[in-house]
Amino acid sequence: MSFVVMTYNIRVGLGFDYKLDAHDPLKGLRRVADFIRAHQPDIVALQEVDRFMPRTGKVDQIAWLAERLDMQFAYSPSYLGEITHAGGRARYGNGLLTRFPIVWSESHRLFHRGWLLPAEESWVNEPRSALEVRVEIEGQALTAYSVHLSTTTDQQAIQVEQLAKVLRQVDGHQVIMGDFNCGLDAAHMAPLTVEWRSVLDAVAAPSERRLTFPSGEESRIAIDHILVSQGVRVIRAEVIVDKEGISDHNPVLAELELAG
Repeated sequence: MSFVVMTYNIRVGLGFDYKLDAHDPLKGLRRVADFIRAHQPDIVALQEVDRFMPRTGKVDQIAWLAERLDMQFAYSPSYLGEITHAGGRARYGNGLLTRFPIVWSESHRLFHRGWLLPAEESWVNEPRSALEVRVEIEGQALTAYSVHLSTTTDQQAIQVEQLAKVLRQVDGHQVIMGDFNCGLDAAHMAPLTVEWRSVLDAVAAPSERRLTFPSGEESRIAIDHILVSQGVRVIRAEVIVDKEGISDHNPVLAELELAG
């Protein structure tokens, strides 16, 4: 059977303008949920997802989206904040939604250098993580990843090496999705691109149809990607243009099939 995957940086549901509606803190998340539902993915890798963060009304965003879309979820916190609810600390990180049974999930901390270079903004050095989730699709195993890399080349290079090591430890079919904050043609991305292929490469998408940031029709760069291992057939793949400013990223979508 074929199935559809999507990767989407949702900017914590605050939209392109990054503003919370104080009277309706779920307004942005409803738009995210409606956008996802319109494309009917079976697995969605999400980046920039809050749980119980004051800036987004202390909403458990991944649990809310899972319930709204009738999907299971897994989560990987990249950042832990203050204790804001009975269950513990506020969190920010990556999530994954799926219609398939989740067998297990793991969170992998990625390198961040811990100091700023001259003139760097503080967010350049925010913690990053990768979420690893094993799902079962009609008796076949698939390991899916939701990844968010740093914005600087020096940190990305180490994070890519870490990620490649994690991937090589897992047998079977894999799909790696996320906001890599760089193009796949960057030299430091080679540890991934030599073994895992881009779904947009598989369908020979032209460069102008790969742009994901900023969102909308004026996107300038391709930084959000889906890669697959050998044995995963790509039926179709595309960047979905967000013309409504639901996030500041355009999501990438692909229909896949696992080899027997």
